[in-house]
Amino acid sequence: MSVNHEHPNRKRLVVFGLVAIFLVLILVAVLNRMTSSSDSLKGELTREQWPVSIRTVKPEPFVKRIKANGILQAMEETAMAPEVSAKVASIEADLGDRVKKGQVLIRLDASAYKLGLNSAQAQYAQAKAALELAADQYDRTKKLADKNLISDEALDQASTNFEASKAQKRVAQANLSIAKRNLKETGIRAPFDGRISARNASPGELASPGVPIISVVKDQVLKIDLALSEMEIKEVKNGMAAVITLPSMPGKEFAGTVTRVGVAADRSSGSFPVRVVIDNSDFELLSGMRAKIDIELKRYLEAVIVTRDNIVEFNNQDAVYVAEEKEDKTVARTQLVELGERDGERVRVVSGLNPGDQLIIVGQQSIKGGARLLIIEKDGRRVAGEKEDPENNSEANAEAGADA
Repeated sequence: MSVNHEHPNRKRLVVFGLVAIFLVLILVAVLNRMTSSSDSLKGELTREQWPVSIRTVKPEPFVKRIKANGILQAMEETAMAPEVSAKVASIEADLGDRVKKGQVLIRLDASAYKLGLNSAQAQYAQAKAALELAADQYDRTKKLADKNLISDEALDQASTNFEASKAQKRVAQANLSIAKRNLKETGIRAPFDGRISARNASPGELASPGVPIISVVKDQVLKIDLALSEMEIKEVKNGMAAVITLPSMPGKEFAGTVTRVGVAADRSSGSFPVRVVIDNSDFELLSGMRAKIDIELKRYLEAVIVTRDNIVEFNNQDAVYVAEEKEDKTVARTQLVELGERDGERVRVVSGLNPGDQLIIVGQQSIKGGARLLIIEKDGRRVAGEKEDPENNSEANAEAGADA
């Protein structure tokens, strides 16, 4: 009995054929997709016109400045402690009150010190009287000694009593001065014009020497102490103007002045101290507020200004693109520039860009030198060549119909 192998072989050939057809179809689809992408990319790379916005370069003011952060501080702040020990008798000025130099802020119980003053006055009067008596006795003894009517020992005794009385008077006078001073110190007085910034005592409490009980700040003028780098400090001079803004007072600016410029760097930080002062005669500002400080270094009345996003890199150099007419076409020209000072996003151009140039401000990141341009917007206004907005057209047509 013979076996027929023709049928299985035929099945294998059919399967192989189907697989081959399927693979061919996949390959064709991939090739078509690659060709389509290539055509699309080619069309993109060969775009005839690149839409851009331009701005006519015009001279404008520019301020070179240093920006820093700091904390408002009072020009002077004193925490006062009594020099005598006594109970607090009364509070004459409280937190936030404005005070004048010499004004009593806190009174201490002075009864003990008044008694001490009375005792010192009595002792002084007694010493003064004793000195007068000793002086009189010495004069009489000296006259008798000149006539040899008394011994030298008697004269020496009279002289010793006289000198001792003078010493006792000096001691009594010193004790009297101390008593007067102690009595005066029972009144805690303002050392300068200012405002009360803290009070740490209440009536009836015992005030001790060396323990602060009230503080006064001189805040008619405030200061900000800054720490600047060695690159910044060499451009700062006394008398320079500064503009101060505060996060807590948005929209407001305060005028300041540089009054001190350090001549040596701090050893630990390497920064140089600079002080800015601000008039605060209306007491609108408070010590401790955070502030931003702009120190004006130089003012340009007319400068060529670009923004950071206008600048592109060309062969590792700073450049911008300008639009120019060439053979009846508007094309992009690569213009190398030398940049100067920066003020936030604004940058001063030292050279390479001139007033009247047509600076490309939108689309500059997508073009190259020589690219043909389609001006969509110029100096903030739309120009011819932009595709019309159907919605705007419909609105315009509706308005035209209404007018008709």
